[in-house]
Amino acid sequence: QRRYEEAITWFKKYLELVPTSAYAHHWIAICHLQRGDRDQALREADAVLAIDPRFTDARVLKGGVLAARGDYEGAIAELRTAVDTDVAKPMLRLDLAKVLAEAGRKTEARAEYEAALRLQPDFAPALVGLGVLQAGLGENEAAQATLTRALELDPTSSQARFNLGRVLELRGDRA
Repeated sequence: QRRYEEAITWFKKYLELVPTSAYAHHWIAICHLQRGDRDQALREADAVLAIDPRFTDARVLKGGVLAARGDYEGAIAELRTAVDTDVAKPMLRLDLAKVLAEAGRKTEARAEYEAALRLQPDFAPALVGLGVLQAGLGENEAAQATLTRALELDPTSSQARFNLGRVLELRGDRA
């Protein structure tokens, strides 16, 4: 905790010299988030976005905090804006897909996972997310294939391993 406080102090001193530094506000937001102070993290994310509305990392941070609070509509709005700001980043689509899935909006989540994979076909985290979604929809054969592909790309993925085991168990196969 003390190190985060020190970091915040130094970022604030930097802001005295460069008050329009979106990056300094962003790092302050991250420090507050690490300390568990979501309210202050949101205030700093808003400060970033007031300086630079196209700063997608601040939108992702804000979307994550809002989703953790159960404000899925607010989170989705922030993440959609991030995606619209930088349509070529598959990670932004992955973040949006995860929140859509958490919110129970499975069709939209699938579309975002698939959009991320169109941008980067070998994006293992998107394959894992899509595979988990497919399993949750009872599409176990497709989920097995998707999760197997994710493991081929990232053999260390614990999420892919666990969820592939679940799918195989549901199908009555051995993992």
